[in-house]
Amino acid sequence: MPEISIIVPIYNVEKYLHRCIDSILKQTFIDFELILVNDGSTDSSGTICDEYAAEDSRILVIHKENGGVSSARNAGLNVAIGKYIMFCDGDDWTEPIWIETLYKKAEEYPNMCIIANMWRVTGEKENYSPIGKTSTTCAAKTYYDIWENSVSAYTPNKIYRREIIENNNLRFDPAIKLSEDLVFNLNYQSIIRDIQKNDKIYMYVSSPLYFYRMNNEGATRKYRPELMGDNLFPFYIRLPYIEQEKIGDYCDIWLYKFIHMFENVFDKRCKMTFAQKMNYNQRIIQTEEFRYCIAHCSGKKESPLVLNILRTHNYYLFWVFLYFVHLKQKLFHH
Repeated sequence: MPEISIIVPIYNVEKYLHRCIDSILKQTFIDFELILVNDGSTDSSGTICDEYAAEDSRILVIHKENGGVSSARNAGLNVAIGKYIMFCDGDDWTEPIWIETLYKKAEEYPNMCIIANMWRVTGEKENYSPIGKTSTTCAAKTYYDIWENSVSAYTPNKIYRREIIENNNLRFDPAIKLSEDLVFNLNYQSIIRDIQKNDKIYMYVSSPLYFYRMNNEGATRKYRPELMGDNLFPFYIRLPYIEQEKIGDYCDIWLYKFIHMFENVFDKRCKMTFAQKMNYNQRIIQTEEFRYCIAHCSGKKESPLVLNILRTHNYYLFWVFLYFVHLKQKLFHH
């Protein structure tokens, strides 16, 4: 029985798939099974998977109808037999010590969530930079720490105990189109937290071990009319994991994000009328999530005037305020 089961959901990534699979096969740790889940690809991705499987007995290929990344990962989980589970995306690739590093930490800290830093890959020339902070130490962290480091929601920078996943019937929810990784991770981590009865359940490996492609065609990069509404969910679902003394800081950061997200509906690609855009933002500013955010922020990142206007939960008033601010800036620039 392999120590690790690596699950790779694959959909139309023939351009990147060789590098992805090769980077896994070149790992310093070799006791793994590689489960390639071809999720109804219409390009040659499925054929590429079969060719690799014919060459390496550690590779298992699943061909299924297209159902999305969550159903593909679940198909892999249903057949995995390793002690640990790891995930990789078909258009990404890994450092050679990706498995070995996470495996050793999981063995050393069996009742903690092991989380590694990642490389952010952007552009056609594949420029990359660390997503989280780097340091020479590996240390226990709280959830706020890893969220602030921007490494909390992903799956490929973590290692999971299959026993915990199976005993608690954990799976990805195919109905969630965005933040499906986040929900799975929080469900898994809540079980660890119940075992530990401690906030510092995250062991953070600050060395980037995984190359995460910020794909311009990906779901996270497309223009989304519902961007603001989509982000209310991850804001709220994380709240129980943020330690009490950090709630103010957490809400400060999100308020800054939310204010800038109000501009999203005014993107030229948005097909809504001006009145519909105004009404959409008015509905958002009155949501329970936004109300919580504005009520619990310390306000140190925004001016008192902006905060007072937002606390009226009247987007029309906020829009008028912004209109005059922009008008004033124009006049002074001329």
